[in-house]
Amino acid sequence: MSLIVSILLFLLVAGIVWWVATRLIAAFGIPEPLATVVMVVIILLLLVAFLDMTGILGGSGLSLGLHNSRCL
Repeated sequence: MSLIVSILLFLLVAGIVWWVATRLIAAFGIPEPLATVVMVVIILLLLVAFLDMTGILGGSGLSLGLHNSRCL
């Protein structure tokens, strides 16, 4: 799968995750400081996943795993 298609699919999934997170925060009435922390953690996780997927984080690209599988 090409990198552009992978990025578009990632953006779609990230948008759905963002939408679900905001809906759940609103549905459960989570207070503002905690809601902000939850959203920042979600953004950081999505950023790390994106960097890992594109290979910028140090992988070979499109691995989607957050671990290094190379033997030392």
